[in-house]
Amino acid sequence: MAALVLVIGGAKLEAARPVVGRILAVAIPIVPVLLGMKRVEGGNPSLERLASAVGWLAILGAEACVAGAFFHLQWLTLALPVARALCAIAVVGAVVAQLWEARRHGKGRVAGYIGIAAGYGVFISTHVGKDPFLSVFGAFFVGMFVGGAALLVGELLSRAFRQP
Repeated sequence: MAALVLVIGGAKLEAARPVVGRILAVAIPIVPVLLGMKRVEGGNPSLERLASAVGWLAILGAEACVAGAFFHLQWLTLALPVARALCAIAVVGAVVAQLWEARRHGKGRVAGYIGIAAGYGVFISTHVGKDPFLSVFGAFFVGMFVGGAALLVGELLSRAFRQP
């Protein structure tokens, strides 16, 4: 509910747009990853550890992308290629975790959540405009696209490598 108020308020109030954009810029990578890690709780401990490691890797990479490009922190701006690579590695790891989860429990969704954060981070690191709110809004939709693609790849792989 708070996110909805922030988005609507940021869209309607011109003075609030930069503040709301910065708040959302930091929050967006964290929320989907935490949701994805929560979905694998209570299952296999090794799978939980893998999902947790991949999730924290995605958060680290995406937040470094946000801080380096969006907030213009010089030392992180130099590390943006590494942060983008961390995001890509996180997506690949999430697809592996989803495949493992699907083979054990029938369905897996962790790759979609990790993909949202990673896609968001990579896009925001390359497309920061004059209006921070619009940059965040656009990056969110790109993150949703990447998350959907990761979910689809994970689902196709889990069907292809289904246990008999």
